Amino acid sequence: MKNELTPPKVKDLLLTKFTTVAPHDSLDHVIKTLLKHEIPAAPVVEKRGDKIDILGCITEQDCVEYFANEIYYGNPDVTAQSIMQRYTFCVTPSTDIFAAACLFTRQTCQFLPVVKKKHDFVGLVTRRRVLRALNDFEKKVNKFKEEGKTIRDYHEIVNLRFIVK
Repeated sequence: MKNELTPPKVKDLLLTKFTTVAPHDSLDHVIKTLLKHEIPAAPVVEKRGDKIDILGCITEQDCVEYFANEIYYGNPDVTAQSIMQRYTFCVTPSTDIFAAACLFTRQTCQFLPVVKKKHDFVGLVTRRRVLRALNDFEKKVNKFKEEGKTIRDYHEIVNLRFIVK
């Protein structure tokens, strides 16, 4: 039997039940949704037949900015799609936690969309779940080392993925 320690994959951390908003939802509806469910952000999705397309993410920060402007300047035509952050990164279920961690260092939203292919959104992976998985994986690495088992050098992976700011 092979004693190999492999990093968890996004599929191990996948959230499939969460609150979403539609692109045409008003700012008022988005704010009520975030407050009702006590969540800091929600994905903006559009259903296309039996597939779901992820368009972006709308955060409390986006809502505060645009809501304050709406009140002050009187801009009533604000929708989720007009103020959402568009995703530049998505992951697949087979993406490992090191790649997901790298992507989280480059975006402000607290979750990454998980897609099987274009227009096939299957869930989310949160920054917190990735952090927890990294913490758990580090414990497993340390246990392997204590048992004298040989493990892959993860420094090579991390060094290729992370860019020091």
